[in-house]
Amino acid sequence: MDWAVGNQTCEVAMGNRATYACASNHSVCVNSTNGPGYLCKCSPGYRGNPYIPDGCQGVGTSFYVLIGGTSIGVKKRLAAIKKRYFKQHGGLLLFEEMQSRQGRQGRLSFTLFTKEELDEATNKFDERHVLGKGGNGTVYRGELKDGRTVAIKRCKVADDERQRREFGKEVLILSQVNHRNIVKLYGCCLEVEVPILVYQFIPNGTLYQLLHGDATPSFAVRLKIAHEAAEALAYLHSTASPPCWNY
Repeated sequence: MDWAVGNQTCEVAMGNRATYACASNHSVCVNSTNGPGYLCKCSPGYRGNPYIPDGCQGVGTSFYVLIGGTSIGVKKRLAAIKKRYFKQHGGLLLFEEMQSRQGRQGRLSFTLFTKEELDEATNKFDERHVLGKGGNGTVYRGELKDGRTVAIKRCKVADDERQRREFGKEVLILSQVNHRNIVKLYGCCLEVEVPILVYQFIPNGTLYQLLHGDATPSFAVRLKIAHEAAEALAYLHSTASPPCWNY
């Protein structure tokens, strides 16, 4: 069924703004082809209802609103996931312990890294940054924003719920270990499914590479390695506070 507004042409109707039916910006008046009166349409590039104020919206505007809303929704979901992982890996216990220790000891050297910081440090954990793989995880070489080169270890997921809850607190204890023959733990990231540890980077390779590489170390070097390893273990078992035991 065809219909039209009133019995006036567009030219006449537009002269009386009080009764002119095309109320929306970006609307145009079209004379009826089936008798007197006129119709309202949205201008090219717009769509909607031309008979109400702001009824004609740009096609791009509605698209951007949709994309913007989707983006906000994704960000909220990601934030919720990060929060859940942080709590799951003992982040709340760790945070409380850090506050307690900071009150007693002053500034802590332990850092809680974000996923974005470690993604940037390793170029999103590119395989070309892999230093080694073992039973407990994969180690990557990374460059932090402050210029430090670090070793970044992605641990394997712990199946035990208690282990996951205590993880954050345990790594804080390990970060207090300070011995010249023990690699320093700088911090961790708990807002991911698999916890990530950030260590001091040792540029001369692993002990395995030294002992089994092309250049075989002398007996004196091997003896020195054994002696210093024993010193490190003695420190962990007796001097460190609290002591750290290997099982």
